[in-house]
Amino acid sequence: MSTLSQFTGKNRVFDGLSNTGRTSIAEFRETLVDVTQSGNAVTIDYTAANVFFFTGTAFSANYTLNMTNVPTDNGFAHVINFIHTQSASGYFPTTVNIGGVGQTIEWSGGSVPTPTSSAGAIDVFSFTLLRRGGSWTVLGNSTTNFA
Repeated sequence: MSTLSQFTGKNRVFDGLSNTGRTSIAEFRETLVDVTQSGNAVTIDYTAANVFFFTGTAFSANYTLNMTNVPTDNGFAHVINFIHTQSASGYFPTTVNIGGVGQTIEWSGGSVPTPTSSAGAIDVFSFTLLRRGGSWTVLGNSTTNFA
């Protein structure tokens, strides 16, 4: 026998919510976090959000994306979206570190993306992180040249 719980108003769940079965959501929004660079790297905290916005006008080369606090439970997938406003010289994350450990990015189509080399253009880099057998597989995809 199943029971139906209904909530009205604003409800918050802290420290995770687990659901088995179908979930219907009428409205959904995600937190967008602005991030800054440090040297030739950007650090994002998974516990803050999974959508990050970055204006990378000070880079001089492709960069490292450091991901912290990503859960390491096996059998889960995590999606990180990284929105990058480009400078006149387009750059993209060529290295992903998860918890300080470098990971190989498997890019969609088998080749690295070509970032937009136009000041103010926006490129989106999405990473699907698969945790299986104690190791990571990082799948990278890009959609470029939003102007």
